[in-house]
Amino acid sequence: TAVFKKDNLRITFLNVTEDSRCPSDVVCVWQGKASVVIDIKVNDISEKISLSTIEKEIIFKEYSISLLNLYPYPVSGKVINEYYAEFVVRYNKA
Repeated sequence: TAVFKKDNLRITFLNVTEDSRCPSDVVCVWQGKASVVIDIKVNDISEKISLSTIEKEIIFKEYSISLLNLYPYPVSGKVINEYYAEFVVRYNKA
């Protein structure tokens, strides 16, 4: 969870709903896709949002939130038990 106290904004990385990215040790025709769900809360308004490595950016209220990276990157034959996501948050002035 990332908290931006000044803006009363909280972003929580909930889970990975898809990871079909091409493993780093394989040659694929398509790069694949990873999708995550985050919970965004501004003041008392909360919403669950999906982001992916293809649809990377959403606008919520006056914020632009982008999925920058999802780690670790898949390797064939290895199960990923824990993911880490990197986001960029921008305030869009009206």
